[in-house]
Amino acid sequence: MGYAIDSRHRGKGLGSKLLELLIIKTKEMKLENPLVTVKKFNYASKCVAEHNGGKLIKETEGWWYFEM
Repeated sequence: MGYAIDSRHRGKGLGSKLLELLIIKTKEMKLENPLVTVKKFNYASKCVAEHNGGKLIKETEGWWYFEM
């Protein structure tokens, strides 16, 4: 699953709220183990995934993979 926040609106907590809503939606849809991928240079998105309960399950040269 993925999301994006326009650069003009970053740093306002919108990413955390959006991911929270996406997780709720995946539960409603009964999707198991939704996955969020984060480019390794994007520490803000890594924090958003962790803040929303993401568990780091895999790491490659360029990506972090979080099970939500």
